[in-house]
Amino acid sequence: MFSDAYNPELSDTEKAERMKALDNLKTAIREHFEKKNLPEKVKNYTGIWNAEKEKVTDLEAWGENVFRDILAECKSHAEETWHKVPKNWQEQELALLDSFIEAHTQTFCGRKPLLEELKKHLLSGNSANWGLVLTGESGSGKSAVFSLIYKMMQKEDCFILAHSAGLSPRAKNVADLLQIWNQQLAGFNGKTRKLVYIPKYVWDEDMTTVGKSKIKRVITLEQIQERFTKLLRTVAKYKKVVLLIDALDQFEPTARAQHVSWLPVPLPQNVRCIITSTNLSGQNAVKYHRDLNEINLNVFSAEEAGEMLHNLCKR
Repeated sequence: MFSDAYNPELSDTEKAERMKALDNLKTAIREHFEKKNLPEKVKNYTGIWNAEKEKVTDLEAWGENVFRDILAECKSHAEETWHKVPKNWQEQELALLDSFIEAHTQTFCGRKPLLEELKKHLLSGNSANWGLVLTGESGSGKSAVFSLIYKMMQKEDCFILAHSAGLSPRAKNVADLLQIWNQQLAGFNGKTRKLVYIPKYVWDEDMTTVGKSKIKRVITLEQIQERFTKLLRTVAKYKKVVLLIDALDQFEPTARAQHVSWLPVPLPQNVRCIITSTNLSGQNAVKYHRDLNEINLNVFSAEEAGEMLHNLCKR
């Protein structure tokens, strides 16, 4: 059952041929890893046939060797990539976003007219019609458009802030979104290649000193939002800022989140925005911000949506 050397259905000649072929395979494996200067990758083990149980036994030592080898490979890989591991929840969220965008851009096709007009909209200097809301049912391609636009704008001279509310439980919270964006804005380098002076970055919980002891002081969402407005206006003086928000409908069920009322009004002139959402949430945002325009991906073809957007940009 397990060895050609003992197979009663084979002749002696066939057994010898197959045993020789097996020896040749083992030799080829050893030589391959010796040429790679990795002879330790090839291991020998011994198994004992238990006739009563009809199975190979005494493989525990071999199993331990395999286990140790796997752990060693994992450790080696971890050491090589340790610098890429997210060190806090903010970096974890950004890593999730990168994976999300990569997954949606690899399989994307079509909608070229719409994408080109979206790009023109984001690069436009017209302070009116600063934002667009792409609405549509689930599966209409909103997240794919969001991801591809992100990739396209990376090639342009602009500062991109992107977020998708469906990535994780934290991604649904406006406070957590603003903390991540505040951190990114605070690290912006201006044209002078010197750090733009911005007061100390404020998290939702910050340490402050009272006497000789340090205590936590709670920072309100309003304070985080105010910090975002100041940072956004500062960076927009130096470079065009592009805000990309995916899955508005998946944000927390608050008026602040669903109406995007946390965006500063008026928005700095050098800031442009694209939001994707289902119909209802998108319409709530459009009602709140008069300079937001809606494009429904279910109603228009890619060409019609592109033409509609072109007319909006001209107007």
